Amino acid sequence: MRSRPTPRPRLPGPLSPGAPSPTPQSPKPP
Repeated sequence: MRSRPTPRPRLPGPLSPGAPSPTPQSPKPP
């Protein structure tokens, strides 16, 4: 809970169904 209310992926991997590409350097919005 930071000052930015933005839904960010917890872990850039197969654990997050929102990011098919495990790339923590490229924050891609859902």
